[in-house]
Amino acid sequence: MVLRAVCLAVLLCGCLTKLPPQRLEKRAPIAIAFAVDELDGAPEPFKQRLYEALDKRNLEPREIPSPVVTAQRLTAQRFEALRAAAGDAPFSLLVEVRAQFFTQMEGRFRWTVAVKFTAARAGDPPTTDAADFPAVLLFEHQKHTEAINEVAEFVASRLAPLIDGLLVGHPGVADAGVTASLAPADTIYFVMIDRFENGEPKNDGPGFHGGDLAGLRARLDWLEQLGVGTVWLSPVFSMRHDPIDAWPAWHGYWVERLDQLEPRFGTEGELRALRNELAARGMGLYLDVVLNHVGPGTELTRSKPGWFHGRGNIKDWSDPTQLVMNDVQGLPDLAEERDDVYGYLRDAALKWVRMVHPSGFRLDAVKHMPSAFWSRFNADVQREAGRDFQLLGEMLDGDPAAVARAWKEGGFTAMFDFPLRFAMIDVFCKGQSPARLGAVLTEDRRYPDPAALVTLLDNHDLPRLATECRGGAPEAAVQLMYALRGTPSIIWGTEVGLSGERDPDNRAPMRFDEAAPMRAVIAGAAALRRQHASLREGVPVIVAASERAVTIRRVASREAATIEIEGKQVRVSFETGSFTAEAEAARRQWTTGEKKRRVDFAGPADALVVGSGPELGGWKIERGLPLPAAAELPVGGVFELKLVSKGKWEKGANRVLFVADEAGPLKVELQWRGT
Repeated sequence: MVLRAVCLAVLLCGCLTKLPPQRLEKRAPIAIAFAVDELDGAPEPFKQRLYEALDKRNLEPREIPSPVVTAQRLTAQRFEALRAAAGDAPFSLLVEVRAQFFTQMEGRFRWTVAVKFTAARAGDPPTTDAADFPAVLLFEHQKHTEAINEVAEFVASRLAPLIDGLLVGHPGVADAGVTASLAPADTIYFVMIDRFENGEPKNDGPGFHGGDLAGLRARLDWLEQLGVGTVWLSPVFSMRHDPIDAWPAWHGYWVERLDQLEPRFGTEGELRALRNELAARGMGLYLDVVLNHVGPGTELTRSKPGWFHGRGNIKDWSDPTQLVMNDVQGLPDLAEERDDVYGYLRDAALKWVRMVHPSGFRLDAVKHMPSAFWSRFNADVQREAGRDFQLLGEMLDGDPAAVARAWKEGGFTAMFDFPLRFAMIDVFCKGQSPARLGAVLTEDRRYPDPAALVTLLDNHDLPRLATECRGGAPEAAVQLMYALRGTPSIIWGTEVGLSGERDPDNRAPMRFDEAAPMRAVIAGAAALRRQHASLREGVPVIVAASERAVTIRRVASREAATIEIEGKQVRVSFETGSFTAEAEAARRQWTTGEKKRRVDFAGPADALVVGSGPELGGWKIERGLPLPAAAELPVGGVFELKLVSKGKWEKGANRVLFVADEAGPLKVELQWRGT
């Protein structure tokens, strides 16, 4: 019994999701067939455990005789034979089982039972899930039947989330309007669909690489082995196909119709099947929703010309009106303030919530739409999808104050941490002071929930990490990202060293190289994060900082991690114990900066102190402090600063100030370093 409990714990940790159990309001048949090697059919106790899982979901098993499927050799052929025999059953399930003797150990006989599920709704492509289950038998004469029955409980537990994923969104499911959500506890992985894997050549077209949903589904093992928890897709919607001059169209952001799927990527059934297969692996799905614009020359610009602002391209990027009403590089800007335009955008987005039930949306071009729109849209989506539905905003700005303001005013659940991204690139790729990392982390107190930030090192709109970090330390940057607060994210190909400065070079086709060094780095960093609560949920505390090094402590209730960044090197160590009180005090300081220390600045009388953080003006000269000056700064904070005299910045690198937790004012004497 002890061994069984251990096995169950291991198996469930690897496969179950946060998807709540689904149940049909009215009982419905599910056609089921068993193909069992070495046996004519599945043992009765094994079948009954699976039937119990189906019964809880109000599904009535309609067993198809085994010879119907075993007459075929391949899974795909077997499943088609099952479907042909399913009659009017709205669901089909193929269970393939192989039991093999493994070894004799300490008087016990160890077997391995491999089980593969293939399931689908009528009319949808099938979803597959496979796993190996250990069985320990007491006697040598016990064979295949006993081994299969021994793992029946575990197999039924593996089947349950697969069937739940199959039922989500089905019109006969009780409370079908509520979307089950998976929070992004592990890596978020961005797939630009056309650049990833071609699974169905029949939907290819000129100018496209051919990547599609079928290809992505075939590569889920690759992502799972990398430690991915959530897959974020590039836009899957109907789109412009033709390039404009040298600019290609395959990226998906030139949307034609937000309420229709792009046929070159696959079908709605394939999108649902992808979501179900991810759920069966304990992984979530984000859809990339483009609301600000449509593609140039697309149908809506002709049929609904009044739906667009028509003000031409942005000319002054510091003009807040142009930023939200003018076109971004020729992309027709939607007049989202109109009720009919808003209704179209909202209804299209909710269509995918109801049909696919993703874990969340990645929301494009946040800075180019008013906060009032985002607040309204995000509230409407969560009203339909539930409060756990993730609304991840893309505010491509290195200013923490701007990101925090957009987050609060727009009602997002999370934002990409571009300020930290730029700091990590500066430190590990450009050789700047690690203190920059501390200064950015000190700004966490601005955010509604800094733990919800999504960290990144490269992005499809920015140079690739391999390009930015030539001659630098990209591996150390990855290790640090996985050790810091927030949820790490990577984009396709980072793990195999894809390079590129700008579009289309930074959007190159994926290559699958299992020996690529960065793949091992990312997988190892993800595994370390999963193993240590301090890296997943620990509260960050900066304990030391200078121009050469920064030391960060992350404190969870029973574990603490020390992260040392010196130059371009990162070291992480762990200690166990009881840290609950320390963690709670650290959380208050991290999120509010409530404990402060007076800092007295002295220096040239005609100079200003300007630096990071609101107390030092947030790098805006007009908000700097005239010397001499005093400021109340949060304990444990790191600040970068410079002197400014007569509108000119002093020369040299930024100065570094660390506010240690000590008694009395901190005295800082500043000498002018020239211009």
